[in-house]
Amino acid sequence: MDKNYDFPPYYGYGMNGSPEMDDMYFNPMMQYEQGYMYYRFLCQQLEYKMKLKEYEKQNKQERRVE
Repeated sequence: MDKNYDFPPYYGYGMNGSPEMDDMYFNPMMQYEQGYMYYRFLCQQLEYKMKLKEYEKQNKQERRVE
């Protein structure tokens, strides 16, 4: 007799309720890619803040000159 995977305890386990989606979360390549995207996001935030501070410094210097 075949097992029926549509009903508990086989259905609804894990994060999204499907084994295919759960495998995606534990895939090392997906974890690497998510970590890399998070790293890029943080780098972009830091670069933006640095450029903003430089821009503010330039504006302060221009105000002093006038």
